[in-house]
Amino acid sequence: MLLRKPYHFIILLFFFIGLTVLVEAQVFFQIDLKITQLIQRFASRPLDYVLYVFTLFGSVEFTVSVLILCCLYIYKKTNDPRVFFYVFSFVFFSIIELILKYQIHYVGPGPEFDRNPVHLTVVSLHTPYSFPSGHTFRSVFLLGIWNQWQSRFFREGFLALAIQRSLILILIIAIVYSRVYLGDHWMSDVFGGLLLAGLALCGSFHWMQYELRPA
Repeated sequence: MLLRKPYHFIILLFFFIGLTVLVEAQVFFQIDLKITQLIQRFASRPLDYVLYVFTLFGSVEFTVSVLILCCLYIYKKTNDPRVFFYVFSFVFFSIIELILKYQIHYVGPGPEFDRNPVHLTVVSLHTPYSFPSGHTFRSVFLLGIWNQWQSRFFREGFLALAIQRSLILILIIAIVYSRVYLGDHWMSDVFGGLLLAGLALCGSFHWMQYELRPA
């Protein structure tokens, strides 16, 4: 789904606002708790390390670097500066994410759920609340850019595009699972990050109006 239509943004915004209101009202706490307990029932030390890799993929330093490289690559192919609206959208929705983490009173999982084997990060900002998941937002935003542009820059045929889209879907599922498994976020936080990424992607691509063409 490329989120091409203006009404896609409205639908995503409706669901995001609805989810935010319900999260603030603590509606999902018991469900989130049971989901986390269920997922961590199958935990193991080797799996901790495997899923921790997705934490690194969603870090600020990694996603910002990859985003800039992606925009430069697309700009080289299209010669259209509007591609850098992705950067503006990323920054704008990152600010929204931070504001919500100070305003939506939903405390994240406690230390008893923490399964991170290490806490390795360069840029780290501790917020009082956990909604929405910034790692999910950043990771899915990058994967969404890949999904939006793969058919333009990769001409290997239907099978190659299908494989790429399958890989993108698998990575998104792994990211969602890892955030809950490692005890960094509740499932509702992760859904919030997914919707936020969808809003950012939809707004970016709609603004560019699909007029970008490879040079």
